[in-house]
Amino acid sequence: MINDLTKPSFEIEHIDSLKPFFEQIFNPIVITTSQLELPGPQIVYANQAFCKQTGYTIDELLGNTPRILQGEKTDRKVLEILKQKLQNGEFFQENTINYRKDGSEYWVEWNISALYNKKEQLTHYFCVQHDISVYKELEIYKQALEKELEKSTNSLREYEDAIINNSAIAKLSTDLKIKYVNNKYLELSRYTKEEMIGKPITQFVAKESLKDIDQIVQIIQNGQTYTNNFQGKPKYGDPFYTETTIKPIKDTSGKIVEYLLIKHDVTPLVNTHNEITATQKEIVYKMGEIGESRSQETGNHVKRVAKYSKLLGTLANLSDEEIDILFIASPMHDIGKVAIADNILNKPGKLTSEEFEKMKEHSSIGYEVLKGSNKYILQAAAVIAHQHHEKWDGTGYPNGLKGEQIHIYGRISAIADVFDALGSDRCYKPAWELEKILDFFQKERGKHFDPQLIDLFMENLEKFLDIRDEFQD
Repeated sequence: MINDLTKPSFEIEHIDSLKPFFEQIFNPIVITTSQLELPGPQIVYANQAFCKQTGYTIDELLGNTPRILQGEKTDRKVLEILKQKLQNGEFFQENTINYRKDGSEYWVEWNISALYNKKEQLTHYFCVQHDISVYKELEIYKQALEKELEKSTNSLREYEDAIINNSAIAKLSTDLKIKYVNNKYLELSRYTKEEMIGKPITQFVAKESLKDIDQIVQIIQNGQTYTNNFQGKPKYGDPFYTETTIKPIKDTSGKIVEYLLIKHDVTPLVNTHNEITATQKEIVYKMGEIGESRSQETGNHVKRVAKYSKLLGTLANLSDEEIDILFIASPMHDIGKVAIADNILNKPGKLTSEEFEKMKEHSSIGYEVLKGSNKYILQAAAVIAHQHHEKWDGTGYPNGLKGEQIHIYGRISAIADVFDALGSDRCYKPAWELEKILDFFQKERGKHFDPQLIDLFMENLEKFLDIRDEFQD
């Protein structure tokens, strides 16, 4: 039946003998005549697999042309190539879209061979069709996915460029040594790349920002991302400030292999905030001095009270933020004196009971003046103005608060104010000797004053005396 490998011999009458074989083949098979001119090749045989694939019956296919399987999406270029190859008796393999009887489309791979008779005349075409719709859909999906991936990758590149160009970037080894820094980081730090690579990152961070370094290291070593503001330590010039995110980078097994630092320069914001805070401090100091000037006391009194309060707050282990607030707000302790009459405020002698009651009002007046502010410094100042005459045993004024009912700011500023007042000349008394002041403090421990704060004061007396000597009138 076959003369050679290139020109298989085929007689149409052989179909009947081959039908049982063709019907057992899973792949759809169709045989057509070799007539390529209109009306074109006619189908002379199709197996059941071909009928199932196309939806046509044998009767509908026989005598018809393969054009019934073509439609608007069938690739015309493929058809032209097919015609040329078939005219030359060449083997043809190509993918295109076919249409079933119900109009649904599917992708096929055509494998078409020319068949010859014993006289080597081309008589028929033998076509095996493979439904490759699933593979084609996967290919189309893959192409769409690759296109989207390319778009995403491009977007990611854009974001990466934006981050790299607008943020200071560093990569750290697991022992926190610098592996990489970008140009933005070099601009901020004013170091060269050679000066930074291989050095611990802590070498380039201000000491003030490293007080919680052990806690920070523990967080990132646990695989958590950490974000906070840091003060940089440049090679020269003014310090810079960054909002820094430290991101642990892990391998596929979850092991941390390096740390990524992304730093945004917030130096202008921090400088503006510092300027505002400095202005607030100056205003608070001036307001405190105004209150003291009414009673003919010097501005150094409020400075000493602020310094004493800061030192005592530090000894009492208040947070840095609380210490700073206490230092700024404590000069406002007597702001309410602005509403007290001069003949009471500056009376050179003991006040009458009526005058003393009037004098006591300065605590409540100061509180009323300040309490409505939404600024945390002035809120703290309101507390101090209100409570700095309260006593540990509950015998103070204006509300007779007792023990820890008195805010720590009030308890601290009470000691600072009394220590400075007793050691200074007033219109109603001369300055006390230090020994007499210390004796008074010991007697009033647990009565007027918080006993633990008095103990801290006594244990660190020299530090308080240094402040007094530094800011003498």
